[in-house]
Amino acid sequence: MTEETQKYNPHRMFVHHPWIEYGEFKVRDFTRQARILQEIRENDYYSADYFVQEGETPTSLAQDLYKDPSLFWVLLNLNDIIDPWTDWPMRYWELVLYVKDKYGINDESETMFWGFNDIWYRNYEIEHEALPNNPWATDIEHFKEEAYLMSYFDYENIKNDERRYIRIVRPNQIDDLINDYRKEIRA
Repeated sequence: MTEETQKYNPHRMFVHHPWIEYGEFKVRDFTRQARILQEIRENDYYSADYFVQEGETPTSLAQDLYKDPSLFWVLLNLNDIIDPWTDWPMRYWELVLYVKDKYGINDESETMFWGFNDIWYRNYEIEHEALPNNPWATDIEHFKEEAYLMSYFDYENIKNDERRYIRIVRPNQIDDLINDYRKEIRA
């Protein structure tokens, strides 16, 4: 197990959640959602917008902001991130590997997405006229004149950049959040 993998140990995210019976097992109740996070996310006094830089991880950002890498779960929970491997912004090389694996291609510049009015379609959908909510669904040639092509990589890169915009708990509010969160989650 690498150091980075240990930092993302999901059990640390749920350490304050109560135990429940699940069949013959006793497990953490990770389905419990704390209302306090929603309130903090929407309140600029407690939280702020943040743009995740290339290479920043939840643990490195928690270290930089809160001087405690184990508080990575605050960033993940506040932003409804379930899987930090795919829901957190990827580094460039991770994105290249992700695109190659996801689409089964060797050339990340391979073009297979059509963009039209901020809606994306794969070639299969266009070739089979399966274009939901598209006025050009019956006129594929006209659609192709109005739309534009995009590579798998460019498409996923746009999605990756969208994930860079997150909310953070302001550092001067983190102690209050932790205390309130513990109370709320156990309520």
